[in-house]
Amino acid sequence: MFGDSSPTKLGQICSSWRRIAHSTPHLWRTINLGSKVADGPSGAAAQLEVARLWIRRSGALALSVALQERNISFGDRDAALMLLCDARDRWEHAYIDLSWPDNSASRRLFHGDAPLLVQLHVVFEDGPISESHSLQAPRLRTALCTLRHTSSAVLLASMPWSQLTKILLDRVSLVAAVTVLAQAGAVVSCRLCLPDELAELENFRPPVLNLPNLTTFILEISTDVEISEEVATNVTLLLKAMRTPALTRLHVEEDALGEEPALVRAAVDAMECRGLEHLRVAYTHRPDHEVYAERFPQVATISLDIAGEFPDDWGQWSMLML
Repeated sequence: MFGDSSPTKLGQICSSWRRIAHSTPHLWRTINLGSKVADGPSGAAAQLEVARLWIRRSGALALSVALQERNISFGDRDAALMLLCDARDRWEHAYIDLSWPDNSASRRLFHGDAPLLVQLHVVFEDGPISESHSLQAPRLRTALCTLRHTSSAVLLASMPWSQLTKILLDRVSLVAAVTVLAQAGAVVSCRLCLPDELAELENFRPPVLNLPNLTTFILEISTDVEISEEVATNVTLLLKAMRTPALTRLHVEEDALGEEPALVRAAVDAMECRGLEHLRVAYTHRPDHEVYAERFPQVATISLDIAGEFPDDWGQWSMLML
């Protein structure tokens, strides 16, 4: 909302440009609260006032909204969320960072209609949320969900998983991931990041997960220590439970499957992805391309990496980067 690219700059050229800018609703459709801009207002109250003005100037048009909580003082967070949620029926793209989650915040975010919403990225952190409501968003196709030290129950009950085509589940438990995937029959692109401490389950037996439209799947383990045998077993069981006949791109971490190419091959065979075109294997124990080429002769592109990065053409996984 501030800086050289802001439409406010047009109003500073002359009165004619100002009239044109103020009478052009499309210029005011992007509301970004909490972003740090050198020449923008220093206080949240000033940003909120500017946001209210932009919402009025944008008329009845669909909005792209962002709330970056970390740059807003604690006392202004609820006011910022309330302002944006009052315009929920106009959201088309939304990034909401709820790093202070509580029941009132989650209720305000999810309890209501969002008939125009297509993409939603939510960040929860530092606290349990017990209340949940079903988000009414018939056009929603992308849900990017990042959880940090927070119960995932509210998301499981709130999102219309069956209609989504792109899903990010970051820092969710293994049980939560299975619950979502069991409902996500329409998903085309999925990125799953499991904390290792939430993947240690005894007697983990996932049901068959039919994902007939999935073409890109990225599976990562979030850990700073060596992955345990129990976690590797559970991750392998998850992959073997998935049925992905349309899968063309797969990203896995070798050490999360037991550090043997044969184990990766067994998991891929169980997934029934006969048309796999690109296999990326991160954190390889022995980055020997020939071994993988022998195991996967039908795969055109095999990438081995000692790190876990993947190219941008595998998708953008943050609304702030879109």
